[in-house]
Amino acid sequence: MPSPEVLVIDSGWQAARTAPDACPTPDGLDALEWLPARVPGTAAGVLRDAGLWAAGDEYDFDAQDWWFRVRFAAAPVAPGERVALRVDGVATVHEVFLNGEPLPGGDSMFEWH
Repeated sequence: MPSPEVLVIDSGWQAARTAPDACPTPDGLDALEWLPARVPGTAAGVLRDAGLWAAGDEYDFDAQDWWFRVRFAAAPVAPGERVALRVDGVATVHEVFLNGEPLPGGDSMFEWH
């Protein structure tokens, strides 16, 4: 059995913030202000890197919804081939979408789907 191909997506990430529940799905997110994001990383890191927040500044990161996104190209899936999407280390409540379609999310970085 050949070793599985792994595509690590650790660059090209962006993040945006919205009012809570303002965007229940990815529809319409292109209109948001997207900032470069590092992964692994945090919402605080996104704002810090953009010069919009500094350690010690008051800011309630839990008062907003945060969206992280990345665009990537993957080879087509061959008949009988299995593909897995791993979203590791998300340390909070999260939803996951792939090409606009919802996938299982969770509320712990230790959950596996």
